[in-house]
Amino acid sequence: KLAEKLHCPLLVVHGRSDEIAHYTRGEALAQHGGGEFVLVDGGGHAPHARDPVMFNLLVHEFVERLP
Repeated sequence: KLAEKLHCPLLVVHGRSDEIAHYTRGEALAQHGGGEFVLVDGGGHAPHARDPVMFNLLVHEFVERLP
């Protein structure tokens, strides 16, 4: 799988209520890419655009944990 070829830190943020792409797709991407998965309860498609503060905080926390 393509995701298994990733060799970089990976954070996947997906809305539980996404009607365009089911959250299990994001979950699988994170799993196969060896990354971290965050499921946003009540979130829809494009959680980065719908709640940019929440998204930016998640990215900041993720980056802070990197070696």
